[in-house]
Amino acid sequence: LKLTDDLAKLDYKIAVPEKSLEEIKERLKGKKEEEIDIAERENREKLEKETETLREERRSLLSTFGKESDLLRQVCDLALLSNGMLKGEELDKFVKRSLSLLGK
Repeated sequence: LKLTDDLAKLDYKIAVPEKSLEEIKERLKGKKEEEIDIAERENREKLEKETETLREERRSLLSTFGKESDLLRQVCDLALLSNGMLKGEELDKFVKRSLSLLGK
């Protein structure tokens, strides 16, 4: 599955700056912010930003997959239906999608 490969690559990319960030945090443990060297602070901020950007890319990838996956949408709608929360137009879409998925 392409999604699995893409997620694995992103997870690896995230792990690299996270490890460096953990090392920095361990070195700075117990220090007040004003006691931290400017270069160390800048490096920490850069790694935090890089990690957050990669995490956002991962969330976006999953979100896009979720929005484009009829099967995943079907599972969510089934949960809503079982709780009596799927009504009107969304219920109509669910029924049409069900028939489409059964026809495949």
